[in-house]
Amino acid sequence: RRPTVLDEVGKALYYFEENLYEVVPRLYADLEDALARAYPGERFDVPSFLRFGSWIGGDRDGNPLVTCSVTEEAIRAQARLAIDLHLRSVQHLAGTLSQSLRQAQTSGDLLESLRADVVEFPEHARDILARSPNEPYRQKLSFMRLRLLDARGRVLGEGATRGYAGRDDLVRDLRLLRRSLAENRAEAVARMGVDPFLRRAEVFGLHLATLDIREHSERFAGAVAEILAHTGRCPDYASLDRSRKASVLSGLLSSPAGAPPEIGQLSPATAETLRIFRTIARLQREVAPECIDTVLVSMCREPSDVLGVQWLAREGGVAPGAIDLAPLFETIEDLGRAASIVEALFDTPAYAEHLRARGMRQQVQIGYSDSNKDGGYLTANWA
Repeated sequence: RRPTVLDEVGKALYYFEENLYEVVPRLYADLEDALARAYPGERFDVPSFLRFGSWIGGDRDGNPLVTCSVTEEAIRAQARLAIDLHLRSVQHLAGTLSQSLRQAQTSGDLLESLRADVVEFPEHARDILARSPNEPYRQKLSFMRLRLLDARGRVLGEGATRGYAGRDDLVRDLRLLRRSLAENRAEAVARMGVDPFLRRAEVFGLHLATLDIREHSERFAGAVAEILAHTGRCPDYASLDRSRKASVLSGLLSSPAGAPPEIGQLSPATAETLRIFRTIARLQREVAPECIDTVLVSMCREPSDVLGVQWLAREGGVAPGAIDLAPLFETIEDLGRAASIVEALFDTPAYAEHLRARGMRQQVQIGYSDSNKDGGYLTANWA
């Protein structure tokens, strides 16, 4: 049978489960060991700079089988695997951190967090405290397991509310464990036990990998034109020249958002395009803010191609600054004009505000298979 998009998603997840989740902490450990050998006596706090991304289930350009429902299934499958892998790490760590208050001290912050956990999970607290008496680390890990299970329920659409909301919450609890161990003469235990899990939490979060959304600029522009005509804000948008389109969109973005159109009143193509952004907003709330952070505009030819996506994102309920808007310049002509297009975006006040919300970072993708088709290998690479 013909493989589906979700079959491809499953094949990618195999490598995360069987290889990457195990290898990532070793990579950082090797780097830290190399730094220690090269710079004896120095201390390095190596940040978790590595991140994983995927396009499988999000690349819509030229693939009508990638729908919003497929994107949602891909995101939820990734998040479910991330949480399941973290649950294994919790179980492994609970078998290691058996320190008892009778033999070892514990930080006050950890004990205070346990008191808060008891209040939040009263129906489980008695069993946890009875099962691991005087073992604060195992108690904390048991409550962390409950939060991960609750987050898994939220990812699966079960409406759970007490779980980790995102990567930062899980990382905070792991750092609490590590700090308590390090402050009480157990630095080696923290390094061997907690650090690998901490690296995994920082790298994979609760989403595993960020999913890129990619769509053709003409599809986005068609949606903009139809919605503006339907709502009466600009009936002739499709016939305007490049500069006028940019001016109209700049004005719209600088004004308060209007009432979003009803999906049922739009053509199927435009309804699906607007649904992309509603899906992004919902998945960032329900799964993790990091699950989608980039929308790629393929075959980008003018500033309005990106400004239109910025406006659609706002119309679709995406929070300001929640996603990168990345132009993809593909033809030889567009590669030659890329710098001026990006400069025009930067000079647009509404887009400059978007950039500030993104920490003054801009992704640009240059070239792709279409560049070679248009100008040949050498010309495409030179451009």
